[in-house]
Amino acid sequence: MTLAKPGKLGPRLRLHADGPACDAVVPRPPGAPVTFDMFPCNIYMAMNEPDNVTLAGARNTSVESMAAFFSSVGRMRPIVDRTGIKGAIDFSMEYTPEPRGAPAAGGDTEAAVPEATFDQVVKDQLGLKLEPAKLPLEVPVVDHVEMPSEN
Repeated sequence: MTLAKPGKLGPRLRLHADGPACDAVVPRPPGAPVTFDMFPCNIYMAMNEPDNVTLAGARNTSVESMAAFFSSVGRMRPIVDRTGIKGAIDFSMEYTPEPRGAPAAGGDTEAAVPEATFDQVVKDQLGLKLEPAKLPLEVPVVDHVEMPSEN
């Protein structure tokens, strides 16, 4: 994951220091657009809305944690942060999850296609580019397990 334009964050990604304090959470009225400040600090949230839209975001987090979040919600392989962004960030995004599997036989294939891919939403809203790359990745390995002793 890199910045789509070097040195420039997208409209829904900011340095946490540029936003309000963590005790400020602004409730989102129904139908209002997603904002940074509707998310509490230190908590990742993904909310399903009507029409298969998902609102997601977090405040006072790291780019590394956001990348791990993207790996789970975007159903992707591990994402490695190569943005160079230092310090805490806030982000918010709105996307339509891509359908799982192929459309049902005889189904309308047009209805199964999302408006934009997860990658495109990340680029347009956050200013980040997700590109496949072969990089070293730390993977924990358990090489020995035994029953605990009684004590």
